[in-house]
Amino acid sequence: MSHADSGTPPNAAPEGAAADAQAPPSDLVLSALQQAVGVAVNLEQDHKKAEAIGNNLINFLKSLIPDPPDTPGDDKCKNADPVIAPFCAQRRLSEATAENVFTGAEGAAGSDLHTAVSAWRLGLSQYDFETVTANSQLQVSVQAALDNYNQKVNPDSQSRNLYLYYQMVAAVDTALIAFQGAQASAGAGLAAAAGTLLEAYVTYITTIGSAKATQLNAHAAARETFWQSVEAARDAT
Repeated sequence: MSHADSGTPPNAAPEGAAADAQAPPSDLVLSALQQAVGVAVNLEQDHKKAEAIGNNLINFLKSLIPDPPDTPGDDKCKNADPVIAPFCAQRRLSEATAENVFTGAEGAAGSDLHTAVSAWRLGLSQYDFETVTANSQLQVSVQAALDNYNQKVNPDSQSRNLYLYYQMVAAVDTALIAFQGAQASAGAGLAAAAGTLLEAYVTYITTIGSAKATQLNAHAAARETFWQSVEAARDAT
């Protein structure tokens, strides 16, 4: 049974008790936020993710529409005749332009995500600094309370010892309250960084999706123009 349970304090607290105290409870704030942003951090490191997002969108588009009609053998751009060749070149230019626009959008979105990940990592360092500092201050306060108790404890007076003991406990509890307040402040800062990162993660995915959809639309328009031009050329001959 502990001294607190029995109501009888020790004659003196062990020297260095604060230094030997257990580490603070598991950092649930840190572990929860790290888990929440893990996907976003990994996405920033996965340079093929944009391609995967685009491929998923392409497959979704294909599921919505029927297959295109067969392409006439003499109208293919490979070894195209002089009438068709300029139309093929125009289509390639239009598709290259669309690819360039998509690459620019992907790069910008990736840059924003990278910035958010960097800010998150800085937030982790800030959180570490604040929590380590708070824990250090807690240990100093606890040791001061223990030292004060040890200096004043009197083996000849149980009632005085009880008073001093619970005075020491109250001082430690006060330090613990301050510690928890510092933890709350540090956690709020880290949560803000996590929120910014998650927002950047959502923006990245939706930006890539929108950019790919725009690119697919440009490709379709290029093919529409191409076949319209081919049809007009064939009708003229």
